[in-house]
Amino acid sequence: MAVDLLTRLLHQYRPYEIHQGQTDQLYRQALDRIIAAVEAGGGKKLLETMRWIAQQFEAHPVDTTVRRPLIGIVGEIYIRMNFHVNQDIARQVEAVGGEAHFASIIEWIYYTNWTYKNDTRSIEKAGEHIKAVVSDMYQRYLEHNLLKPVEHLLHHPHETHTSILMDNLKPYYHPSLASEAVLSIGAAIDFGKRNFDGIINIMPFACMPGVITAGMAPRIRADLDNIPWLDISYDAQGSTNIKTRLEAFLYQATQFKRRKAQGSHA
Repeated sequence: MAVDLLTRLLHQYRPYEIHQGQTDQLYRQALDRIIAAVEAGGGKKLLETMRWIAQQFEAHPVDTTVRRPLIGIVGEIYIRMNFHVNQDIARQVEAVGGEAHFASIIEWIYYTNWTYKNDTRSIEKAGEHIKAVVSDMYQRYLEHNLLKPVEHLLHHPHETHTSILMDNLKPYYHPSLASEAVLSIGAAIDFGKRNFDGIINIMPFACMPGVITAGMAPRIRADLDNIPWLDISYDAQGSTNIKTRLEAFLYQATQFKRRKAQGSHA
């Protein structure tokens, strides 16, 4: 949870940093402190670390005079969260003029909670169901405590509840079909509803959930005012050669952002 929040701060602040490299340096310092706090038992030490992180980012110099297109990134969880594997897609988005926002790790944990609560909703499994409900409530309580110090710094601080993601999904793909496609599609729709300017779906080459998500994209886009969408498939060759595609995608996202702004002033 703490690293999810720190990563959001990194991606929100780095595109607007005044001194190049300063945000990465702050991220590394904060990550070291989070690791040290967890190794020391977490609890109050981790909360103190989150307060320290908030203070550092509050003082971090940025220029947000012109806001970049906000790009939501969904897809297979390992590819999405490992910047070595995804060739640092966030930095590539920033290089062509965007601001990246990733679906989080904790999203998956809450989804597994939601699934287990549904699977145990019977008299025979009442005890397990109660455990699942209490566990989910406790994790959300912990998230709330860790979020509180940095909440005022984030554009989108709160995790959208899993039940809302699944409701978003139902017109396109039933939640009972499972796989990572349910979260990718649900989160993509959530990003569209939260005024994002583009969506990137990243996946391993020939990944079934990623292909399902890509296949649903035309219908999803049609219902989200034709929001720009880009599918990126990674294989083991070490290069996706996507610079030109990203440039074209960011141009579309910029135009989409302008069109929304003109519509709001009409």
